Amino acid sequence: MTIASDIPELGPALGRLTGPGTGGLAEARLGLVTSLFEAAAAARAGDAAALAPAAWRARWEAGVGAAARVVSAEAEAGLARAAAEARMPARLRGSLALTDTERRSIAARLGSEGAQLLRALDELGPPGGAEWEPRVLGVTRTLEAAWLALETAAAEERARWAAEAERVRQWRRPRWPAVLMIAGIVLLAAWVGFALGGWPPPGPLAPLRDWLLALP
Repeated sequence: MTIASDIPELGPALGRLTGPGTGGLAEARLGLVTSLFEAAAAARAGDAAALAPAAWRARWEAGVGAAARVVSAEAEAGLARAAAEARMPARLRGSLALTDTERRSIAARLGSEGAQLLRALDELGPPGGAEWEPRVLGVTRTLEAAWLALETAAAEERARWAAEAERVRQWRRPRWPAVLMIAGIVLLAAWVGFALGGWPPPGPLAPLRDWLLALP
């Protein structure tokens, strides 16, 4: 039996991953599925390494990276909208951008859903042999489960960042500068009233009192 004849049809085993969809994680999912179909075609053409465990891992990691970028971009966009609605000053909005650490954390949490897939890949073995075809199909089904779990984790990430955006939306400009300004105006008005009424201000302020009294 040749390697080419050992390559099963992956579509049925991918289940819901082959469904339609546009935007966001759907594009990342379809990108992963497309890369797997291309790998199967390459394997049938003689490139057995296209479906080797390392190739599966690389494609999974690429899919996780694409999904993490989508979730990170959505999180930043939500924070920016919330800041705009709260009329947060531009100097503060810059601090809302996700850090590299936060982006890596999102990717790590999404990628952790592939633990079962990675264990299945450890058991896949090299191409060829009677057991290889069912193992490939088993890995493919495990990939479907892993990706669906990743989408659930992505929904949790979105909820987490939506809560953070709501916190930003509740931001209010600090009141203490206005309070201090009003207090200063009140004190100045009181002093002016005392000065015009004959109250002796401190020595350094006496010229101002005299100027006020000399006004027509």
